[in-house]
Amino acid sequence: MLLLGAGDGLAVREILKYDTVEQITIVDIDKRVTDLAKEHPILTQANGQALSDSRVHIINTDAFVFIRENKKKFDMILIDLPDPSNETIGRLYTKEFYRLAQASLEKDGVLMTQASSPFFAPNVISIIKHTLEQVFPVVRPVFVNVPSFGEWGFVLANQDGEIDVDALTVPIETQYIDSQNIQERF
Repeated sequence: MLLLGAGDGLAVREILKYDTVEQITIVDIDKRVTDLAKEHPILTQANGQALSDSRVHIINTDAFVFIRENKKKFDMILIDLPDPSNETIGRLYTKEFYRLAQASLEKDGVLMTQASSPFFAPNVISIIKHTLEQVFPVVRPVFVNVPSFGEWGFVLANQDGEIDVDALTVPIETQYIDSQNIQERF
């Protein structure tokens, strides 16, 4: 699994709950953030020392540079990067970037990216979805209420057939999403 961004380790904490996760490669541009998340007591308590797990490999570089130079294939790519508010970050939301990400996926791999707030920035999720549709044959928006952010959007992309939303389950205990309500998120 490849995780672009999320250097605070909070997403990693949740991902590591799944027994099937063998390795997570985190690409975060800021080494100070990942070091802080590995060392600061408040952050290590919040992230459960996830960045020190033996299955986690951290690479501190620009996500665009990494994905352009990457030769490894991943079964899943999760993108948790800042909103596309300037040219530097905006290039991480382009067809070119998504094509490079697609080339880094296994044939049946999936990609999911954060896509901002549908309440505060409704055009952003629409643009991200439209851009992904130019690269991936199957694209589905997903919405979830994040307590610290409010309603938040994500976009799921798959290159190997339709996403059977009705078959999705959540095999671990979480605070907000479970097997009964996951279909409502699409």
